[in-house]
Amino acid sequence: MTVLLTSLPLAAFVLWLVSFPMSGFLLPSDDSVDLMVFFLLPHAMTMPLLATTPLPPTSRTALFRLSSGLTIMLTVVFPQLVEHATLLLFLLGIGAAPLAVGVVVNLRHSPDPAWSAALGLLTGNLLAALLWHLPLPSVWLFLLIALPLLLSMPLVGAQSTADTTDCLHRPKAGLFPPFLGRLLPYLPFILLFYLIGGLMFGHITPQYLAISRWPGIELFCYGIATLGGAWLIKRNRDFILALGILWGMLSFALLTGQLPITVILSMYANHMAFGLVDLFL
Repeated sequence: MTVLLTSLPLAAFVLWLVSFPMSGFLLPSDDSVDLMVFFLLPHAMTMPLLATTPLPPTSRTALFRLSSGLTIMLTVVFPQLVEHATLLLFLLGIGAAPLAVGVVVNLRHSPDPAWSAALGLLTGNLLAALLWHLPLPSVWLFLLIALPLLLSMPLVGAQSTADTTDCLHRPKAGLFPPFLGRLLPYLPFILLFYLIGGLMFGHITPQYLAISRWPGIELFCYGIATLGGAWLIKRNRDFILALGILWGMLSFALLTGQLPITVILSMYANHMAFGLVDLFL
């Protein structure tokens, strides 16, 4: 598959993720609780189970497709059942985890996985920014972020079939292929980064939107990080992770200033951090 074609499932997933459950503009606001937590925690906790649960090859393919279908269905019905937001987000956190794994593993089939990842991340975020400014009812916006996930079903399904005959055909293999075993030493750091960084993003966003004159411009920071990271990652993969963590630390430090300029800079640094760590994965 070409670099562009391989990036499409990731772009579709990122569009859905940043528009909706990860403190996206479609996530309902609730002053009493951060609704993103109901998605993020079960999503993060499901990943180790996927890595360790033995599954036969045919079940892996079916699980990828079931995850896509479930994610699409729950997203489409969400605006009609918004009073059950916490339950739906919890189910999405678990149900979308195999799809998240599938779109990442699919990048292995690109001639240049790093650039496919960068294009997918950047395209998904830019499409989310575009949808944010479209004057459409929320029902249509939820439909627009759900339907592109259909792109992931045939491509990820083909990837899963190829991988099961290639490197996943082991009796005790989990959903993650063996090459992802190289990430195991990093997983505690990555888990903490996404939990803390995601919660911090949810905390920054309302303040940032209230004072920013150009909301959405922070995505250029994300784009710079992913494109620059795609160039750097071939030289030193660990450096990308370390640099992402440093940007995350800078984002936290800036946020403590509680000044309009420091809040804005904190959001920019947060996007730089996520762009680099997303690409590292």
